[in-house]
Amino acid sequence: MLEYALMDYDPVTDGDEADWARELDANGWRTWHGTGVWVEVNGRRVRRWSVRRRKPAKA
Repeated sequence: MLEYALMDYDPVTDGDEADWARELDANGWRTWHGTGVWVEVNGRRVRRWSVRRRKPAKA
C-alpha cells in the first residue's frame, strides 16, 4: 500500500533543495507527479512536490 503526501520546499528555511530532497529520499519518499510547482502559501513562495512511499507492512 502506498502513502501519498504533498511536501513543500521553502528555500528560506530548508536550505539547498538537493539536500532537502535527499532527506525525503532517506525517509522513503519519491516524487511521482512531474516536477514541483512554485506556489504561494501564507505569503511565502514554496515549491510543492507530490510524493509517495510504501507504507510499512503491519506485523
